[in-house]
Amino acid sequence: MVKAFSDFSNHVGVSGITDQNGIVTLQYGATFIERLYIYSPHTHWGAYRSNVTVASGTAIQIEIEPVDISVDDAVRHYYGSSQYDATTSVVVGVLDTGVGPHNDLNIVDGRNTVTGEPAGDYQDWNRHGTHVAGLIGSDSTPPAGLRGLAPGVALRAYRVFGNGKKATNYAIMKARIHAAADGCEILNLSLGGGPYDQIIAESIQDARDHGMLVIIAAGNDSRKPVNYSAAYTDATAISAMGRDGTFPQGSVYDADILKPPNSTTNPREYIADFSNVGPQIAISAPGSGVLSTLPNNEHGPMSGTSMAAPVASGAAACLLSRDQMIFNMPKNRARSDAIEQLLQSNCTTRGFGSIYEGYGLPDPANV
Repeated sequence: MVKAFSDFSNHVGVSGITDQNGIVTLQYGATFIERLYIYSPHTHWGAYRSNVTVASGTAIQIEIEPVDISVDDAVRHYYGSSQYDATTSVVVGVLDTGVGPHNDLNIVDGRNTVTGEPAGDYQDWNRHGTHVAGLIGSDSTPPAGLRGLAPGVALRAYRVFGNGKKATNYAIMKARIHAAADGCEILNLSLGGGPYDQIIAESIQDARDHGMLVIIAAGNDSRKPVNYSAAYTDATAISAMGRDGTFPQGSVYDADILKPPNSTTNPREYIADFSNVGPQIAISAPGSGVLSTLPNNEHGPMSGTSMAAPVASGAAACLLSRDQMIFNMPKNRARSDAIEQLLQSNCTTRGFGSIYEGYGLPDPANV
């Protein structure tokens, strides 16, 4: 997919799909491309160019780089040595498009909570949920695979998105109820959108009252306010940051880079262009051009606060696995508060400001 914009902010542009030779012809009525995006299959990094001058009838040739999972992305840059204690039976619930199949994921069980779909059909119909799950707990290393933050952590897959459909509040609430019964410590919701809903607010509160930390992606609306469900009081909202140089220069993920604000820790760090921000942000984590698992034992890059949230979930799983006092607490609000405090107290600020990063990045030295 190739998209050329003459006015990106007003969505003025054209798009097309390349043929088998990688060629696409666009009927573009201007001589200046403000932004040019090339979205490739997951085997390649795609491409991004800005401020390109063109003439009618001329061709632009752009090469796209293949993905090499042996080269560290931002997640492996920060968390290649994360410390997960597998002897502690931490369970993470993934509410998403389903998970798997993938040999590197420890999917202990799951449930489909979509009305009209079989309860046992919790495999991923998309790719999103498997990518999320791998960031939390993929258990492999290059060249065969990738290492998540908490390798081998027990994952429970709750498919809340029907095939090709949006997730309903009903499906999400059902999944939270099952997650409590299934003994989850951490819930990852890389989803959001819609207005305030008192019932959803109460369901997140109920999850917290059952001892679960509820980590939710802040949304991808280009620095707009934090979406619901991440904006609810009892949610742990995650923004997406990135590190320039952890994906090929000129790749489509270059479009994620936006400064200011500037990091006072490292000039390569940035809050992703797409990330929502606001006072509800609790933590920022890598979510720009990061590599993870895809169904059928494949791997590839994605961007989004959807990717940042599972990095935070994996960090929480690592920290909880090494804190037996908190892990063995009764599953009530005091326990979920203690898990949240454990995560927040093990973050390091990067100088972006609290509305962008909250308590900061889960500290690689501690996670």
